[in-house]
Amino acid sequence: MSAYTEQDIANLVHRSNWEQAAQVCARDPESMASMVNCMLYGNLPARRRAAEVVRIASDTNYSSVEKHVPSIARRLAQPADDGIIRNCLHVLQFAEIPEDESGLVYDRCTELFSDPKQPAAIRVFAMTVLYKIAQPYPELLDELFDQIREQLKHPTSAGFQNRAGKILRKTWK
Repeated sequence: MSAYTEQDIANLVHRSNWEQAAQVCARDPESMASMVNCMLYGNLPARRRAAEVVRIASDTNYSSVEKHVPSIARRLAQPADDGIIRNCLHVLQFAEIPEDESGLVYDRCTELFSDPKQPAAIRVFAMTVLYKIAQPYPELLDELFDQIREQLKHPTSAGFQNRAGKILRKTWK
């Protein structure tokens, strides 16, 4: 298949459609590029569906998404709905974030992680991205650990507590 159009993406209404499209995108760079482009710049219904497809494709074949990481990182700084933010963070938690984008991503993830009004999945993925960026910098890592401990003083989801524990024990990879 050649590149997806925004209308093609808007018609992907069921999870099974997303999974089929993700399989194509994981194998075909042109399809992945069109899906990422729609995720970043398309109209809202298509953008949400494209974000789901990109997330699923990244789980299947992460290398198919790697070259789009800088664009996804920049998109994270722009206003978006929860689903798009969650899927961008899901992809970025496994990424080598370019140094040019890491400061921007770190700041945005700190904002998302620290906001108790954010959904648990967004906060968990943001915490993971923060950990990934902070690992080479002991002072940032200490600051992150302090933030995590502070967040654990408040009611949080089981998923948040689990990931926080793994990061504090430095067992999250």
